[in-house]
Amino acid sequence: MMTLRDINQLIPYKRLLFLLLIFAFVLQTVIISYNHYTGFIDVTGPADFFVRLSYSTILSFIASMFLAYPDLFAIRFLNKRNSWQSTLLKRIILDLVFGILIAVFAATAITLFAHAIDPYKKPLIDVLITNNLIIIVINLLLMSALEGTVFYTEIQKEKQRSEKLSQELNKIKFEVLKSQINPHFLFNSLNVLSGLIQQDQDKAQDFVDEFSYLYRYVLDSIEKPLVSLEKEIDFINAYMYLQKIRYGKSIDYSIDIPATALRCQIPPLSLQTLFENAIKHNQISESEPVKIDISVNENTLLVMNTYHPKTSGYNRKGIGQENLVKRYALLGSKTPVFRITEKKYVAELPLIDENYQNSEFD
Repeated sequence: MMTLRDINQLIPYKRLLFLLLIFAFVLQTVIISYNHYTGFIDVTGPADFFVRLSYSTILSFIASMFLAYPDLFAIRFLNKRNSWQSTLLKRIILDLVFGILIAVFAATAITLFAHAIDPYKKPLIDVLITNNLIIIVINLLLMSALEGTVFYTEIQKEKQRSEKLSQELNKIKFEVLKSQINPHFLFNSLNVLSGLIQQDQDKAQDFVDEFSYLYRYVLDSIEKPLVSLEKEIDFINAYMYLQKIRYGKSIDYSIDIPATALRCQIPPLSLQTLFENAIKHNQISESEPVKIDISVNENTLLVMNTYHPKTSGYNRKGIGQENLVKRYALLGSKTPVFRITEKKYVAELPLIDENYQNSEFD
């Protein structure tokens, strides 16, 4: 059963009342003017015209509300089963059929009710035919106005949704970019580089090459919704090369991914977010090294690291994880899962097919 809340989802209630009022006003203006100029009624002057127009508009407004409710029910029903995006001609025909059926039912019920109270002088069948024709024309006009308003409302909702998604996407891009070009990571890396230049110039050159690759990848991929898992693995190898120079044996990682999975896609810099969290939130020492393992289970990328949390640990959901969840939501994909076992922190990232495309990012 359709409720006022359902109507409000199709057309905001205030907009619906305003539409019906304007419809009733225009309809009665045309009818009264036509009847006056054809001699059916005699409008004595402007005052008489506005009096007739006022009470006729009120009556038509009330009557249109009784027609609008079933019309909107029919529109909602058709939107679910035969939308305008499917077959235009079929939808127009269905609109006409529903509009006529609703009008015939309403006109017949009102006419029979009125006849029961005060019988018509003309034959009842003639009155029924006349009233049905009038209400059919009126309801088809009303249904057209409602369809137009619903269509306009949907366009506005879609526009607002697109703007919201665009703002959310830009916010996520900014947060991801901000988190990847981390001033602490940059500062620490430059300190390491400074030491290497004095100790091992060849290794310092390798460090610079990997470091420049990291930031070139960040700048190239930040605008992309998805990148291949193979590129992410290449990036994380460069990232961990720098980290291992800094932490030595206190940190290690392994990758066990079948070649077929490398063509799958994930949001760019996803792995870096998880690796950075593992390094940032865990105690790191040679006696308790941080070990990170990457593997694949069916269509899910598993990233697991040893769990020796600092005071803050993983007790709260960080910005990096929130951004990952939002980015997957914008893709319309499954939600990443983050969980803690007795000795490990586990992140499960859905792998996305290599042919996947999403228009929200185009």
